[in-house]
Amino acid sequence: MGRTNRRRLLACGVVVVAAPIWVDTPAALSETLEHLRTAVAEGKRIALDTEFHSEHRYRPRLMLIQLATTAGEAILIDPLALPDLRGLGEVLQEAELILHAPGQDLPLLARRCGLQPNKLQDPQLMAGFCGLGHPRSLAALCSDVLGRSLKKGSTLSDWKQRPLSPEQQDYAADDVRYLHQLVETLEARLPQELRAPLAACTAERSAAALSLPPVENAWRRFGVARVLDAPSLCALVTLCTWRETQARERDQPPRQVLGDGLLIDLARRLPESLRSWRATDASRRSCSETKVSFCWNCSSRARTPSPRACLRTMSGAAPAGPAWMPSSQSAHWRPALPTSCSCHTKIVTGSWQVPFTRLGERHS
Repeated sequence: MGRTNRRRLLACGVVVVAAPIWVDTPAALSETLEHLRTAVAEGKRIALDTEFHSEHRYRPRLMLIQLATTAGEAILIDPLALPDLRGLGEVLQEAELILHAPGQDLPLLARRCGLQPNKLQDPQLMAGFCGLGHPRSLAALCSDVLGRSLKKGSTLSDWKQRPLSPEQQDYAADDVRYLHQLVETLEARLPQELRAPLAACTAERSAAALSLPPVENAWRRFGVARVLDAPSLCALVTLCTWRETQARERDQPPRQVLGDGLLIDLARRLPESLRSWRATDASRRSCSETKVSFCWNCSSRARTPSPRACLRTMSGAAPAGPAWMPSSQSAHWRPALPTSCSCHTKIVTGSWQVPFTRLGERHS
């Protein structure tokens, strides 16, 4: 099909689906980069997505990069065959990118390509600001907004196998084929007064995704922190900090360093006898001597007369509100403990009030 006919169909809202282009050689990568440079020079957005494996690792391993410069296109880049992707990062750095829920993709692309995007559109966040709910999967948004059904057969695929099957390639291609059309449709629905808050919120969330949270905040993921007394909470903070540090150093999931159940149990019980604590449960007996000794030291310190010093260090000064939040709201903003603070903040713009729990819902 010629380019002219393709443009006419796109103008009518018809997405012409092309077979995915597989890129796994330096020559093919060079050709792809030239194609991307041309698209960026013409002011086109670049749709982007990744596939990765995170099992048994602290940092997921990148397995595939999907790109599209127009609706219906799909370019699949094999990072396993192409160790040097810095050129790709340099090209994408200058582009306006479309990434659906980029929280996991951005750190991967930063490590492999050196990508720190200057401009980004997140359809998931846009959908929330448009009143369609948040968070919504790409498949759900394509179905509701575009009336398209995405393939689901390869959701749990082994992305490290080579060659990828045609079904896998088609599934991966669908993750970028319709992003252009989806963003354009959502932009048309987005109220003018919410465009600036959306841009600021997208930038803040992207920056947060690219920064590794302090190990000292690992305890905040545990809902049980709400009901622990001061000594147990102090033990939880110390144990979680140690576990997170070990996980990063070993590149292992935190639960492989020390299971959640054992960690919470030790923080709650603060046992007087290490031997009795190990003897009462088979899972505790399976812990290595190093783990048990360190955990015991943590709980022993938590039983000291003054755990409040630990709590003061842990809490620190009251944090400022998000950058996109008006100052009148920011002054009264506090993070919910221990869940992510972003889920319980609000954006107020004129007569619009947009809770993060259900983004985009209009209130009188």
